[in-house]
Amino acid sequence: MSDRSLYRCYAIRRLNPFRGIIKVLQLHSSRAISLDGRDWEIQIRAARPDDMWGAVTPGPVTYQYLRFGIWSQQQGLQRVPANPLLDLSSMLKKVDLLIDALEGKQVEIPFSLQDRHEFWLLDGSQRLPLALLASGIRPSDRKQGMSWHAADASNGDFDSEDADLIRPPHPKEVNPLPHTSALKRLVQIESGHAVGQWFERDAAGYGTGGVVETAPSLSGRTLEPAQFPELLLRRGWSDRYANALVSDYLAWTSPSLLTLQNLEDLTRKWLQRQARYHASRVNEIWPLYPREVDQAFIDAARVEARIKA
Repeated sequence: MSDRSLYRCYAIRRLNPFRGIIKVLQLHSSRAISLDGRDWEIQIRAARPDDMWGAVTPGPVTYQYLRFGIWSQQQGLQRVPANPLLDLSSMLKKVDLLIDALEGKQVEIPFSLQDRHEFWLLDGSQRLPLALLASGIRPSDRKQGMSWHAADASNGDFDSEDADLIRPPHPKEVNPLPHTSALKRLVQIESGHAVGQWFERDAAGYGTGGVVETAPSLSGRTLEPAQFPELLLRRGWSDRYANALVSDYLAWTSPSLLTLQNLEDLTRKWLQRQARYHASRVNEIWPLYPREVDQAFIDAARVEARIKA
């Protein structure tokens, strides 16, 4: 079995739109990543095949992570075709070590979130965090975009009966995603001039702000944990329509939001109640849930998913 000191386990969030977390097991120059906690994509860091033809190439050799195969406890390793120019013998040794670590430790090791550098879209009035757009493990990961996305178009739309009573949506023949697009417009309007800011969060949740060239007074400020939306999008809006839309959106994404760590107990209980209406999604990703999630809730959702399958 692999020495635990040789490898590193962590998780990062899949953002904009938020789709849960990615678990990563890193071992030297190899890694395994999982989107569901069951199937792991094995990746080996190696010289790019384009640089291995034997000819002298300009500049340094380019290294990157190459997809080697998929591993699971149930089916073992399923390899993908590999470039014959790669050093397959060396790669197989790395794969064996990685699988040994997965077999021995994948259940018991905590995969804590490590993407503590966060890029937030700020609201237009108080310039406080409104919606999380991006995150990274290191300052060098700070890439950004200013448009917040509620969901991928392939995921369809969510229902919001309370919002529809206040403001009837356009027919789906005109707009097939009326609630998703309405929510995106709300966030755009609330953000005003669409100012974003990077924050480095500490273990207690406080965030130190990075430089904001368009608003220098915001640079270097420190915000308290409560000033960062717990569910990555601000709750408690100024009117009933916005509150209904945001609440129903968070209920729709509750199975993914349950993968977040360090949620308040009341928040997690509310998410679990909402996620019961999305049993199939819970069944897909429940291995990613922290230990604080109620096992009885998971069992009930999995049974319901099997019945409906």
